[in-house]
Amino acid sequence: FYPSKSTALFDHIAELHNTYYTWEVRGPRLLDRILKQAPDVVALQEYDLHHREVEFDSQKMTFEGALRKAGFDVAMFMGVGSHDSGCLIAWNTSKLVGPEALKDFARGVVPVGTNTPELR
Repeated sequence: FYPSKSTALFDHIAELHNTYYTWEVRGPRLLDRILKQAPDVVALQEYDLHHREVEFDSQKMTFEGALRKAGFDVAMFMGVGSHDSGCLIAWNTSKLVGPEALKDFARGVVPVGTNTPELR
């Protein structure tokens, strides 16, 4: 690459990142899509944005807080050996009721064979 072409490529990649992939752009889009689709269950893998905020209902709050305010319960399973990333699972409380075991699941200790949420 010539320096001018590599600089142009880097600038283009940075522009794409800032336009589509930063949490400030992606977070609100993701939350909006989830709320419009109104799914029974949401599962996000490699979720590592616990403390990042989105705007919901004219307030800044965490993504989990926004999901809870929108009527979801949220559980997080941290990856093995990980303290900052894992899987986020949220379920619409108007459609599913989480059994008591889901409280343990949120702490990452659900035993194999434990019941899953039941339909309301």
